[in-house]
Amino acid sequence: MKRKRLDGAAQRKLTIAMAHAEEELIDTHVENVLEMYETLADDMPIGELLDLYLEEYEPSDQRAGIVARRVLAQLASAPHVRPRPRPQRRS
Repeated sequence: MKRKRLDGAAQRKLTIAMAHAEEELIDTHVENVLEMYETLADDMPIGELLDLYLEEYEPSDQRAGIVARRVLAQLASAPHVRPRPRPQRRS
């Protein structure tokens, strides 16, 4: 299917709409990870949960990095939800 060439105004509208969609997708991923973490915080460190979630649901490395940073920033600023420390490895 061949795409129709858009004029400047239409191209700007499309770019803005796509940016909004991208932000909504990232926000949804962040909300999902935070909800999962609230449920699994006693069983799984946040780093492991992020790795599992992003591996399964977000193939874009760039977007996965944004999601991970936003999740960690929200956890750091939320006094009621704290990431568990990673277990100490035995020597």
